[in-house]
Amino acid sequence: MYCHIVRPAYLEKELKCIWLHHDNPYLKIAPYKTEYYHRNPEIIYVHDLATKSELEKIKSLARGHMQTTPYKIGGLDKSKAKTESFSRLRTSKIMYMNELLVPEAMDLSRKISQITRFRLKEEKYASENFQVMNYGIGGKISTHLDSIDGSLENSSESYESGGYRITTFMVYLSEVEAGGHTIFPQAGISIKPKEGDALFWFNNGPKRNIDTRIFHMGCPVLYGNKWIANKWIKVLAQFKNYPCWKNKNHYSTTLQK
Repeated sequence: MYCHIVRPAYLEKELKCIWLHHDNPYLKIAPYKTEYYHRNPEIIYVHDLATKSELEKIKSLARGHMQTTPYKIGGLDKSKAKTESFSRLRTSKIMYMNELLVPEAMDLSRKISQITRFRLKEEKYASENFQVMNYGIGGKISTHLDSIDGSLENSSESYESGGYRITTFMVYLSEVEAGGHTIFPQAGISIKPKEGDALFWFNNGPKRNIDTRIFHMGCPVLYGNKWIANKWIKVLAQFKNYPCWKNKNHYSTTLQK
């Protein structure tokens, strides 16, 4: 069995591992190995998403084209929000990759779409380009949210740009010998990066509600080299499969009706 949740039984009773296929005939032949780390809000781990050749191609195209990652401060207080070109709260390198130009990245998008039933490239602003990131020794990011406010003008989450980031889908492009875990402090979740696996979660609920349990961080890399690729999916293109619900607080990839 591929599950590797190790937590007290009372924290696991609502969790499970499934062969995810959404009753799709194609996926029934080759379903995705998924593992629930948290139910409400959903935080889901995907095993064996990508091949080593796909990951190496993405990393090789990113090398030599990366820059220091900017950091947005101010949190949920719009009056104090600003972006710094460098911060000790986020020590990494970054580049953005358009999957329309990279077949291996397009393969990842196709898999993400099959798993989540999201529209990624069918229309403009359905999702952002892949955010490829590299954390060297000591590289980290402090506790944060990936989605803050979809009403801010001239931001990547404005309604003119597809709306807020409904979901973060993070692909681990490398192993990390020590450190580098992804942590959800309030949910009590710690994930060790494993090459080819992925993690995704909903940043917002059907009422545009934010649950503090999705605050997360990347622990410092103690030894090794951490590579990830984030795919941020926008809300407006998903209105058919993920509509607004007045009587629900959380979305689900498997329990939509």
